[in-house]
Amino acid sequence: MLNDLLLYGFLSIVLTLLGGIIPLFRHWKEDHLHNFVSVSAGLLLSTAFLHLMPETFERVEPNIGAALILLSFLALFVIEKFVMLHPCEESHCDYHTIGIASYVGMVIHTFFDGVALGTSFMVPGLSGIVFLAIMMHKVPSSFSLACILKKAKWPTVRIFLFLALFGSLIPLGASVSSYFLSKMGDVVIGYGLALSLGTFIYISTSDFLPEVHRRDAHRVKSFLSFFAGVFLGCLSAYFHHWVH
Repeated sequence: MLNDLLLYGFLSIVLTLLGGIIPLFRHWKEDHLHNFVSVSAGLLLSTAFLHLMPETFERVEPNIGAALILLSFLALFVIEKFVMLHPCEESHCDYHTIGIASYVGMVIHTFFDGVALGTSFMVPGLSGIVFLAIMMHKVPSSFSLACILKKAKWPTVRIFLFLALFGSLIPLGASVSSYFLSKMGDVVIGYGLALSLGTFIYISTSDFLPEVHRRDAHRVKSFLSFFAGVFLGCLSAYFHHWVH
């Protein structure tokens, strides 16, 4: 598990930086980002229902599991509604600036992405697809965040350092959750999976699916990209259950 934690931690920082560096040094067509977001929506949704949900209800009573899923869904809703600026939407805004509350919200959000990754280490074969799903939504988020900070006239070095901090929160959250869950029983691991499941459902349905719907001029391409993500999640679920 330690080797996986180090590998995924390193990759999360590198991929977050790559996603944020692209708009700093070259022009990138907006359509490419939206196609990526569409794939992310499909992958996150299928990962939530085909991977996290079955593993959750194997360990937790349905009523408790459902309550925890709802709790994490609502918690993320409150954070984004009243605290956090969401980069995917605000990247289109020419006047918006990010305040301290938004920074705090992004820190909390990204840390809990890491918690989801750390929780997945407790289930054999689950961490790879969870990591992929997390990075599929973290890369476009860092892309959009870099665009906002660039519009706010942040120096490139400062943006780079902020993105590095942004990415490092994922291995931090993964380290904390995996450390504590490794000392707990299977039921507590189920609680962690349920909380992670709620965040995945929220991100895919609230943040990314509206972006897919918004692309009326490229409806077919968004549709196909979304189901490509769903297919990828289905394929990984098939191989996961076949191997285990």
